[in-house]
Amino acid sequence: MKQCNRLVLAVSKLLEVAYWLATAAAVVGLIGCFAAKDFFTSHLPVGTELTIGSLELAVFTSDGTYPIAAAVLLSITAILSFTLMAMIFRNVYLSLKTSDGKTWFATGKTPFQSDVTRMVREIGIFYLSITVIAMVMAVLARLILGHDFVELHVNLQGIITGIIILCLSQVFSLGTSLQKDVDGLL
Repeated sequence: MKQCNRLVLAVSKLLEVAYWLATAAAVVGLIGCFAAKDFFTSHLPVGTELTIGSLELAVFTSDGTYPIAAAVLLSITAILSFTLMAMIFRNVYLSLKTSDGKTWFATGKTPFQSDVTRMVREIGIFYLSITVIAMVMAVLARLILGHDFVELHVNLQGIITGIIILCLSQVFSLGTSLQKDVDGLL
């Protein structure tokens, strides 16, 4: 079990850093949409489906150029989605460290702590938020880019995952209250 925890700790930290780097790249991309508009409109693939988070977007234009509004929407979606994914992996890492009693705010060597419960709840909220962001951006893409040139898909799997994790946080909440009762008896 310790080997598995070490592996999950390492992978979660690696993915957290990777998503922060991806967020920085998305910020650069958003700046590039305004600073190098001509480059983006001529070099982005028209008709290719691009996936960011839970949003899949394909733009078809008659002149073969990529609309800058689509690149801006995708960049904003990437910034928000990648930030939330980085926070998910940060919370996974901190939850495991806290459960092992190795953070400054840990109250023991148990997963049933209020901070772990809070972090698990946040993970569920972050997963739900990624899908909500994709839905909002899909609506904006339809409004801004029009119906004729846009093909959209929103993956709703994050809603199910978020709900399951929120339910799991309720189990952790119950475990935390039971842990407090047991500690009070001893």
